[in-house]
Parts: sequence; C-alpha cells; structure tokens
Amino acid sequence: MKDKPSLLFILLLLYSNFTIYSVYALQLPLPKNNESVIGHSLQVTAQKNDNFMHLARLYSSGFHELMEANADISPWHPLNGENVLIPTEFILPDAPRDGLIINLAELRLYYFDHHNKRLFTYPVGVGKRGWMTPVGKRMISHKLHKPYWHVPDSIREHYAKQGKYLAKSVAPGPKNPLGKHAMRLSHSSYLIHGTNKIMGISRRTSSGCISLFPEDIENLFNIVKINTPVYIVNQAYKIGKKDNQLFLEIHKPLYEFKATQNKLNQQVVYALLKYNQSQQYQLNWDKITKVINEQRGIPTLISN
Repeated sequence: MKDKPSLLFILLLLYSNFTIYSVYALQLPLPKNNESVIGHSLQVTAQKNDNFMHLARLYSSGFHELMEANADISPWHPLNGENVLIPTEFILPDAPRDGLIINLAELRLYYFDHHNKRLFTYPVGVGKRGWMTPVGKRMISHKLHKPYWHVPDSIREHYAKQGKYLAKSVAPGPKNPLGKHAMRLSHSSYLIHGTNKIMGISRRTSSGCISLFPEDIENLFNIVKINTPVYIVNQAYKIGKKDNQLFLEIHKPLYEFKATQNKLNQQVVYALLKYNQSQQYQLNWDKITKVINEQRGIPTLISN
C-alpha cells in the first residue's frame, strides 16, 4: 500500500503555494557539436519539514521527476536530513531544436533561445487520462496577459455530469486556473499557461492544456514570440551523447502507453541498435538493463 499524505505535509504544501519561488531557474548554454545531454543533477540535504513540492519549485525540477529519481523516499511525508537527488540533467527529446519542445512523458518543456544562445527548461502539467494533450507541431498564435478563461463546452459538460456547474467564463484573478499569462497554440483551443494550483505542475491534471509555475510562465511569456514553433512529443526513453559517450534516460510511460517489461526492453534495444548503426559505441548491456528496469528519469552512461 502506498503511503498517504500526512496532515502536516498538506499544510506545508498549502503554505508553499504562497511562499516558495524558484531560485534555480534552469537557463543553460545551447549544446554544442550536436550533443544532447544538458545540465547537471544535484545532491541536496533536505531541511527539517522540507517536502518534494518545495524542493521541486526551488530547483525548477518537478514533483514527478523527484519521485522517479528518489524512489526510496516517500513523497508524502515531511523530510528531515535525507539526501535527495535533484534530477536537473536531461537528454534533449528527439525533435527539432527550434522554439519549444514539450515532452509529455517527462512532463517538461524546453525552449531554444537561439538569439541569446540559451536553453530554458521548466516542469509542466499536462492532460490527464482521457484528456491527453495531443502530440504534433503547433505555433504560438496569441499571447494573453491576465486572460479570461472561456470554459470549453466539453469541460462544462464533463463537470455537469458530476453535479458541478462551471461558469461560461472566469475573469482574471486568483480563481482563474490560467493564472496571469497564457499563450494559445495554433489551430486548437489548447494553451500554455500559468496556474493557481501549483500541485498540478509535473503531474497529469489538466484537460489538455500545458501549465507552468507562475514565475516560469511569466519568464517564458516575456521571451517567446508569436509564431514560435511548438513541438509536442511523447518520448518515455531518450538517447543522447556528450563528450563522445552515450547516455540513456527512461521515464515511466504515460498510462495510455504502458507496455509490458519485455515490450519496453524490445523498444529500447531496437532504438539503441538503430541509433548506434552510424555511431559504433561499445554498449554496456548490464547498465542498459538496469536503466530500463529502474526508469528513474536520469541520463545514465551506457557506453564503455
């Protein structure tokens, strides 16, 4: 049975909703020489009554990412002196390095700012089961400051069946789930927006939109331009290279794409062999098997 959150933990999260802001926004140099492993993970000692949500927001990580990387620590209880791995090293998704990439499987967004030669990356919330965020290429078509939320009929009908009746629109303010900033995706009703419920970040809680911490969406809103391309992908495993070495990063697949362990093994092995056809790395299959089995979402060296 999984541990349940304690009352103290819930109170701490409510407190953190109003007081915690990232001091470690992830702004990295653009990778060179076609390399694809970026950032560096951190090992921190949790302070008394710390919690995963506090650490996630402080280090621009994600609640789900911390759970994957620290499977031996209960996320539902206050921390006190534990060594916590902050997984802020990533393999870039397999997508054009232009504009925005959102990888649903890792609940993370990447923005390539070629003008300033910087890469920004943030944890995101995405569509829940039955409301999956659609993959594909879009563009930023509109930018909205203090947006109204015009509630789609599909969402109002869904909640009405549960006896909850939503207004047709919600004005800007603390009750607006879009927060203070939103960017519309072309040819769709989907948005990249802020939130008034930070517990939804790095989790599947939305009706298909992509949500960010308030400070993250404000930063992104200020630097992303209209017509910026947006690539939404679903890649549970990623392969990349750095310093002429090969790395593998595997996340737990989204519920809709869960496979048997044998199936996952086959998919990863096939992808590695295909990738290695032109690279000729000497692969360490013991390490590869360990990465597949653990699915910790951490780039791991797999070449000898």
